[in-house]
Amino acid sequence: MIERFLLEAFIQVVGLALIAILLVKTKAKENYLRVLFFALIFIVYQVALVLPRLVSGLNFFESNWNWEGKIFGIILGVICYFVFRNYFAENDFFTFRQNPENKKKTWIVAISVIVSSAKAISARKRSPFN
Repeated sequence: MIERFLLEAFIQVVGLALIAILLVKTKAKENYLRVLFFALIFIVYQVALVLPRLVSGLNFFESNWNWEGKIFGIILGVICYFVFRNYFAENDFFTFRQNPENKKKTWIVAISVIVSSAKAISARKRSPFN
């Protein structure tokens, strides 16, 4: 079964890698290594997503939504970010500090999304997360 998941990830990444190689501006070894590195991380990410389906011991929640796979994918993404952030420091706009002028707008949007989601779920009388 893992062969199927690996083959699917490999097919997807080959298509993406070919497009990336064709669109690379400077044909340097460093850029090709970046594409290769992206391909490897993509395959590892795809395996992390389906790992709970393959190993029953990693299935913590009784749900059809594969929450464990999503959690493993997020953890892998955060780890990759902190490991490789020095390589894209000039384009790293992620920060924990926020512009004080935008805090009020952000809170309004966040609370409205949460309230509207809760109202939609309660209107259905059944949670879609089961």
